[in-house]
Amino acid sequence: MQAVINLAEKSDAKKSIHQIVKAYGYPFERHYYETEDGHINMCIRIPGPKGSLVEDLFKRGRPLKPVVILQHGLMDSCAGWLLNGDNSLAYLLADLNFDVWMNNTRGNRYSRHHVYLDPDGTDKEKERFWDYSFEDMAKFDQPALFKYVLGKTGAQKVTYIGHSQGTTQMFCALAENMEFFKRHMNLFIALAPVVKVDNCSSGIIKKLKDKDTLEKMFVKFKVHELFPSKGKNNSATAFLHKIAPEVGNLGVKLLADDDPKQINQSQLDAYMAHFPSGSSVKSVRHYKQLMIKKQFEHFDYGPEENTRRYGQPQPPLIPLSNLRDFPIALFAGGEDHLANIQDGCLVYYDEYKFGHLSFLLPKNLRHFHDIIGLVKQYNPEYIPAETDEQRAVAAAVVSSEQVVQVEGGAGAVAGSISMGDHLESIIVSSI
Repeated sequence: MQAVINLAEKSDAKKSIHQIVKAYGYPFERHYYETEDGHINMCIRIPGPKGSLVEDLFKRGRPLKPVVILQHGLMDSCAGWLLNGDNSLAYLLADLNFDVWMNNTRGNRYSRHHVYLDPDGTDKEKERFWDYSFEDMAKFDQPALFKYVLGKTGAQKVTYIGHSQGTTQMFCALAENMEFFKRHMNLFIALAPVVKVDNCSSGIIKKLKDKDTLEKMFVKFKVHELFPSKGKNNSATAFLHKIAPEVGNLGVKLLADDDPKQINQSQLDAYMAHFPSGSSVKSVRHYKQLMIKKQFEHFDYGPEENTRRYGQPQPPLIPLSNLRDFPIALFAGGEDHLANIQDGCLVYYDEYKFGHLSFLLPKNLRHFHDIIGLVKQYNPEYIPAETDEQRAVAAAVVSSEQVVQVEGGAGAVAGSISMGDHLESIIVSSI
């Protein structure tokens, strides 16, 4: 006879994301979508508040609720939005009647899939699968995700909330595909936002920038994936923090937060069990290039390969001047070693007295309340798709063969902003 596990008594460090959501009493869906370049990514949906059931929510068709997309940062996963206990941002939004979708970027533990490439296959397959950074997520993942979510929900637009690298890829996506995202997004909320990383003060990240030894080793031994995480939680790391929290806090302090006490310590072991969730070596190399060159630009392959790919010896800048009259809210941490702020900016901006990880696992929920205030302001009600193009996107997704697995169980207001070249004055950095 199979033993029955009491999820309420089981630590989040030992649970899968499905078990975590179920234990807190929320409906759960697992979706997969395909990108134009063949990656198959997974996203998680919480379509209703605590205590609701998926089958009840869909009795009269799909839930007609405003839609929010949550996008994690580098090496993270959708689990980051679920690990602050009852006060996780995903749950707070779901309880306020928002349709919450949490994406997993290509290559992390939940999105190691491709139409024809094996991430663990031949050297050639691995090289091609892991040949990506945030600019590929901006070009391929974000449009595919938006089309899929809009198709499933029938909504006209969504609100996007990104953390760390989740902001980098959206800044890049907006800069190079503004017309698409203007039609499909009503607000971009950037937590620990990233545009440039030249002012990073994290000791560990600065050492990576200044040393080439590790990067040369990766090239020599054909290492393309960082922190492979193939479905298993990092139980040993979580256990170490449980018995010696000062060790884990030291790592957090060195990497991101001046004062780890600002983090919800009761959930830090759970976060460590789900982090890191893996990514590509190229993703880190791209950030290193931005730190060294002090500008927001495409990946630098060297003069010869740059000329072949870009038609010029130097990689082109990502045109931030294209970001005009689009509502963007910046939430920065005053003690965030990975998101130093210089000069401020001409968009909605607030600074909080904590560091990088505290945006996900806060003890003080003030910034969550501010985020919710903005989301409410831009989503007073569910608005269905209006244009022929939007209706076509919805129809195409609903009739497609893409997989869905159902398992269930007032801050300041940002108005429309004119950014233009002024975004160049944002020097915010996080990894």
